[in-house]
Parts: sequence; C-alpha cells; structure tokens
Amino acid sequence: MAIKSYVLGQVARARLTVTSSTASTVGVDPDALSFSVREPDGSTYSYAYSATSTSVLKVGTGVYDGLWPTAKEGLHTFGWSGSGTNQGADEGAFFVKKRRWD
Repeated sequence: MAIKSYVLGQVARARLTVTSSTASTVGVDPDALSFSVREPDGSTYSYAYSATSTSVLKVGTGVYDGLWPTAKEGLHTFGWSGSGTNQGADEGAFFVKKRRWD
C-alpha cells in the first residue's frame, strides 16, 4: 500500500472505519475514540472525538476523519484507538513534501 502524500500547508485526512465483529458491512461506533499524530521531529499530538471536535470528525456511523494541518516536511505517523464497546486500533502514515514553488 502506498503512503499518501500531501503538500506542505494542506490538511491531511486519515479515515477510520469501524465495523461490527459479526457483520463487517455494518458500521459501529466505539464508546470513546482518540486520534494521535507523530510529526517527523518526534512531537506527538492526541485528540479525542467529541461532538464539537475540529480534529476528529464523525462522517457517519463508524466512519471518522482525523484532520491534520501540515506544517512540517517528512514522514508523519498516526494512530487511532477506540475503547469500550467496539474497541480497536489502527495506524498509518502520510508524507508531507515541500511545495515546488517555494
């Protein structure tokens, strides 16, 4: 799987889809959900989902987007962690590159 690439200044989007353990086509929500990003310099930031969150958005039942405004070039890693009912975890990465016109 290829790592998605963004241009410095874009908002990176990491999508999470949570499905039922008995019916993989049925979306379900965890009781609590967090989204974390580690930047290339090692700085780590974590956000919890809430109805007013601007970093973790609920798109639909069991579907969430983690949004990250890119400010540093290089490889970023991210992780999701759901707890309680429908708990689970996922992780991924994206690359941020310098704009060609800079």
